[in-house]
Amino acid sequence: MGNTTLHYTRVLLGSPPLEFHVQIDTSSGISWVSCASCNGCPLSSGFPFHLQFFNPQGSSTSSFIPCSDHRCASHNIGCSSSNNLCKYNITYGDGGETAGYYIADNIHLDMINSNKYASSVIPIVFG
Repeated sequence: MGNTTLHYTRVLLGSPPLEFHVQIDTSSGISWVSCASCNGCPLSSGFPFHLQFFNPQGSSTSSFIPCSDHRCASHNIGCSSSNNLCKYNITYGDGGETAGYYIADNIHLDMINSNKYASSVIPIVFG
């Protein structure tokens, strides 16, 4: 892939939690995963990990962000007039792009506090 740099981390998203490699987009601040409904998305990345596709219907805690939600307005992004969902569209310097809708769901985090291990579930918005 030449000089392509990809910043990513493994996260557990949804309920039940499933592992995904989330791209950390350092230019836009948006973290995103490929969605199961994506048409024409690559099935492999050329990087040493398997691409997992997020299925919003497979998570009991996921919800699409409507245009009226304050989180949509705070991202200063567009709104889809056809379905009233908050959308994003990013074009990168190399010509690549990603587009889709914002989803709210849970992210599962591991915490270490005073040598004790615990887990935490917090809400997150991602593309």
